[in-house]
Amino acid sequence: MRILLFLLIFIFAGITGFAQDSNSKKTNDSIPWSYQVDTPPQFPEGESAFIFYIGRYSIIPDTIKCRISKIYLTFIVNEKGKLKNIEVKIPDSRVTCTDGYSSAIAKKAFIDKLLSGLKRSSDWIPAKQGNKNVAVRMSFPINIEL
Repeated sequence: MRILLFLLIFIFAGITGFAQDSNSKKTNDSIPWSYQVDTPPQFPEGESAFIFYIGRYSIIPDTIKCRISKIYLTFIVNEKGKLKNIEVKIPDSRVTCTDGYSSAIAKKAFIDKLLSGLKRSSDWIPAKQGNKNVAVRMSFPINIEL
C-alpha cells in the first residue's frame, strides 16, 4: 500500500455546531439541534491538528485507481468529549475511478478507514452552554486535493 499525501482544504465557513436544546430529549437516532453554543467543542490540539488527523486516515491504497474529491463528515461530540454517531458521506459525483474500478468499493474502503481512525480519536473538549457541558452535532464539508 502506498500512502498518498492529501492536502485537505477545510471549509471553515461550513463548520457547524449546534447545542442540544434543553427542552428536547435525546433519542438513539439523533440529538436535537439548537442554534446557539456559548463555547463550541474543540479538538485538543486545535483545528489544524484535526485536519492533519483526518489526512492520516484519508488514504486510498494505490491498488484502487480512484480519486475522491469531497467528503462530508458529521458526528456528535457528547458531554464528555467522546465522538458518537460518526457519519462519512461521499457524493457519487465526487468519486472518479479508472481502469474499471468500482466507485462503490473505493467509497467503502475510504469510509471504513476514516471511521476507524475517527473512532480512535482523542477526546474533544466538550461544548458548553452556560457552565454546563452539552452534546453538539458537528458537520464538516472537506475538499480533498492531490
